[in-house]
This record gives sequence, C-alpha cells and structure tokens, in this order.
Amino acid sequence: MEEAYPPEDHEGNTDPDTLSFDYGRHGSDTPHDWWCEARSLLVRFMRQAADRGVPLVAELEYLRERATVQELLAERDMDRRCGPSFARV
Repeated sequence: MEEAYPPEDHEGNTDPDTLSFDYGRHGSDTPHDWWCEARSLLVRFMRQAADRGVPLVAELEYLRERATVQELLAERDMDRRCGPSFARV
C-alpha cells in the first residue's frame, strides 16, 4: 500500500485524532486499528452495494482511499512514537 499511497506525500494530512492519541494511556485500540476497521467496512459495503446494483462504488471510493491513507499514516505515527514492535503486537 505504501507504494500506491506514499506516506511522506500525505504526512500533512494525518488525522488530528491520530496525532493527539496517547499510546501510553490507551490499550490496544489504536488509530491504526480504527482506520483498518473503517477501510474493511467500506470495502464490504462497496461490495454489497455493487452486488445489489446500487451505484455507490464511485462515491465510496474516495472514503476507501482516505481510510487507506490514514491507516498508513497512523501506522507510521505509531511506529515513530512507540517503535515498530508496538504496531505488530
């Protein structure tokens, strides 16, 4: 995903909730997890809409791309502030 959406090209668009997240106070539910779930839900919804012939794919594509970029940015932020091993636990 990083080749398609290079994080360094989008760094200035990191979600404010990601930037203000306190990894020391919270458990395993991190901004990276939020964005992974958002992307997964969007992809599932896009598939269901397409299966039913509902023309929402184009409208939802922007949101899917945003969630993908934010997922990458959140992982990068977490790696930078907590170390790469934190994201993999």
